[in-house]
Amino acid sequence: MLGAIAPEVAWSATVVDPQTLEALSNLSDAEREALMQRYQGGSAAREDEQDADRIPGQMRMSTGIESLRQQDRGNRADQKRSHADSDPQKGARQGSRFDQLNRDEQVSMSRACLERKKRRANREGNAGQPKTTADAPACTAVELDDYLGAVYPFGRFLERPRPFGYELFDQDAGELSSITDIPVPTDYMLGPGDKVEVQLFGKENRRYVLTVTRDGILQFPQLGPIPVAGMSFDEVQELLQARVADSMIGVEASITMGALRSIRIFVLGDVRKPGSYTVSSLSTVTHALFASGGIPETGSLRGVQVKRGGEVVTTLDLYDLLLRGDTGDDMVLEPGDVVFIPPVGKTASISGEVVRPATYELRGSSTVSELIELSGGLLPTAYLQSASLERVRRQTDRTIATLDLTASKGKDTALQSGDHLQVYSVFDRAENVVLLTGAFERPGLLQWKEGMRISDAIPDLRRLKARADANYLLIRREVGPERRIETISANPSAALRDPGSPENLLLQSRDQLVVFPNQGTREDLLEPILDDLRQQAGMNQDVQIVDITGRVKAPGEYPLTAPMTVSELVRAAGGGVDDSYPREVEVIRRTIVNGQRREITRNVIDLSDPEAARTLLSPYDTVNVRPIQGWYKTERVQLLGEVKLPGEYVIQPNETIESVIRRAGGFTQEAYLPGTIFSREEIRARQQAELARQGQRLKSELLQVQLDYRGSEKADVDVVRVRQLGALLAEELENAQALGRIVIDMEATLSGRAPVALRDGDAITIPRRPAEVTVLGEVSYPTTHLYQEGFSYKDYLQQSGGFSSRADRGSTFVVRINGEVSALDRADAPMPGDVVIVPFKVDRGRGLFMTATIAQIIGQLAITAASFKTIGIF
Repeated sequence: MLGAIAPEVAWSATVVDPQTLEALSNLSDAEREALMQRYQGGSAAREDEQDADRIPGQMRMSTGIESLRQQDRGNRADQKRSHADSDPQKGARQGSRFDQLNRDEQVSMSRACLERKKRRANREGNAGQPKTTADAPACTAVELDDYLGAVYPFGRFLERPRPFGYELFDQDAGELSSITDIPVPTDYMLGPGDKVEVQLFGKENRRYVLTVTRDGILQFPQLGPIPVAGMSFDEVQELLQARVADSMIGVEASITMGALRSIRIFVLGDVRKPGSYTVSSLSTVTHALFASGGIPETGSLRGVQVKRGGEVVTTLDLYDLLLRGDTGDDMVLEPGDVVFIPPVGKTASISGEVVRPATYELRGSSTVSELIELSGGLLPTAYLQSASLERVRRQTDRTIATLDLTASKGKDTALQSGDHLQVYSVFDRAENVVLLTGAFERPGLLQWKEGMRISDAIPDLRRLKARADANYLLIRREVGPERRIETISANPSAALRDPGSPENLLLQSRDQLVVFPNQGTREDLLEPILDDLRQQAGMNQDVQIVDITGRVKAPGEYPLTAPMTVSELVRAAGGGVDDSYPREVEVIRRTIVNGQRREITRNVIDLSDPEAARTLLSPYDTVNVRPIQGWYKTERVQLLGEVKLPGEYVIQPNETIESVIRRAGGFTQEAYLPGTIFSREEIRARQQAELARQGQRLKSELLQVQLDYRGSEKADVDVVRVRQLGALLAEELENAQALGRIVIDMEATLSGRAPVALRDGDAITIPRRPAEVTVLGEVSYPTTHLYQEGFSYKDYLQQSGGFSSRADRGSTFVVRINGEVSALDRADAPMPGDVVIVPFKVDRGRGLFMTATIAQIIGQLAITAASFKTIGIF
């Protein structure tokens, strides 16, 4: 039979073709054994599908058998490890439907599944019509189980757990059969071959090891033969000590047992290794069972017989040992005893919510309550009102009976061999509870009682977290036998202030109370409820969800409580923020017209009007809370330098520089208005970005110069200088900080002819009157000169030694103290704090296409540096 080769094949990972199964069924036991030996230790593998037509049928069959053999070997080891590591309460073996069929059913179902697979493939056009069964792809385990599920839609197979107790013999019994070192009981009966150790002390000190002869006699020196056959060890001790005391004056004896004799017994019947065994004379029935490899699942654990002289002298029930630790019937064997294990008797299995799900062997007439007792009893989660009893009826079909284990009729139901009892779990759902979630100090389950209200679940606002929204409570409720989800809102603060108010709602069993934090998003708490509402909405049913946007604390989607007004939705979102405008709140509604198109309407309501605030919402409505026009955050500016009250000032919208300076008390005597530096943050950010862009551009052009002149035998000195200078400028650009300065005419600003409105973050610096004019760049001696009334810029250039040979005279420019930049020949009369910049002259030879760019960057850096120097930063 197939079971002789692979009784526990895991069909979840094995693909078995019908030809192999059919061929196996036609083999005799000897042929199957030969086939196993042929492939013992081999690694024959299934040939590739492209070579299938060239493989003879017999080889194909052999390869399939080898696949079963290898799969069986691996799965036996896996099952043994899995069972050893598993929870003893959950030690049931998981088997597929196909695994529970007998051989004929497996062959039949495999062929039928394959035929259905071929028909389906032909209908879908995925494969041609196979010529023979062998040419068709075999059904996988999943396909086989799906097919069996279609054939038996009512679940013909209940889960069959593993037989109980047989794992006792899975351990190595080599050590258990060695019992030479255990103490000898006083009632041990001596026999031929036993050794007795005698230690004499006193007048004489001698030690003897005496062996019981075949005649049952101990040959004791100086005392002669002493018959001990049929005597217990206790009796032998007394006899020898008395003889020594009587015959040997002044000598005492210590009597102990030495090596024990061996006896030959027989272990027969349904054992793994039946035969004759030589064991110690102290061996019991269980020692003999371990020595023979144990009892397989086909043998009985409850009817182990010990036969002596052809008569049954005792029957051992191993369940007494396994379930109660009782070894009273585990008798000591005598020579010639036969330990006989009959086939397993009537069995019944139990699974589900019991301590030890397993298949148990029954004795005599047994009931359901006795089977439950064998399994260790029911778990606290067992549902007693409805257990399933599967039974084979008159060996024709299977039937299911429902038992009430709370009634004596159900518990006293008589069992038949092959019955299977499934004890189901209680529903994974708590009843008579209220669930507290969200911003509770102690969230979790709370006992529900009839008449319970919100004030009972939240007796004090201290039960909520410090920053919880105590003005809004969302209740998720299951309604009706279908447990449809509905949502209700309430005000916990109002309920506690007035327990008799409508806000103190009655609660129902399984209500979920959600309190939201007053800060942050509420999405995490709302999303599970919103998902429930979306999933339960069917065709032509609106999803009970609304949306709120704009100036509220927690905008987003919310459940549409019944009924829900606009003001309640605003309250659910935490209320408005400081700049929300309640007088113009938009309600956008989406309606379906004639079931064909969606129409959007817009209404504006005033929340300060109680009647308008009670406007009811519909599914999919969106409420938009606008901000107040002209509501800005506090704007501040910095006023530094030569003013009487420098510092930070809060400004009004469109307040001017003149107004802030007047608030600061005006200027000091040292103030120099033409040098006023007015900077703005957004200008600074744009300038900083431009510096970064110019730096990247400069690096790219420097790289291009290097590529153009790579490998040139004659280097151009000007090119080398430009490249070195460009590298320095690129580094300067990376470290440069933009000022964000705006050039203004301070006198025109203060007089009102050119007023300048301030913005948040602006800075105004009034410097002291400088007393110098600076000359930088390509002059003989770049330096700073004292300002002299009537001097021109050329006079200051002459004081610096005039232009150098590398000066670009035509490009000389002036940075004025007010931030203006002009060419030297177009500049007005010098002012204190001005800076004259003389650029260097670069020949525009070949390849120097970036000279102008470098000069431009030099100018920008010079302007910034000169401006900083003017106000004393450098």
